[in-house]
Amino acid sequence: GARLRFGRNVHVRIDSGVDLKLFRSQLNPYLISSRQQQAKPGMPPNMAPSQLDGFKGLPLTAVVTASGSACLVQFPDELRLYPDDACLHSLHQLLASTQTDPVVVQYA
Repeated sequence: GARLRFGRNVHVRIDSGVDLKLFRSQLNPYLISSRQQQAKPGMPPNMAPSQLDGFKGLPLTAVVTASGSACLVQFPDELRLYPDDACLHSLHQLLASTQTDPVVVQYA
């Protein structure tokens, strides 16, 4: 709850070694749009799909590095995340092999 209330965004570091198709598939269960369609295991009872209607989630941003260059990316609104522990752990597991501190919730 605190992440959603006070968080500004979920920020990840992506380099050329990351499989982007796998990264995108890892996001699916944690997208707000997915949460609105059906309840997921581990979802707090007070966050049932009907109560998520209109809920925005946190935007996803990334620093993408390749060939010594870096770019800041703001992902589209349909990729807003529900940043629970499972989401952050899953992203960390996917990105940790190539980055240190690959996933952070940034606060205002």
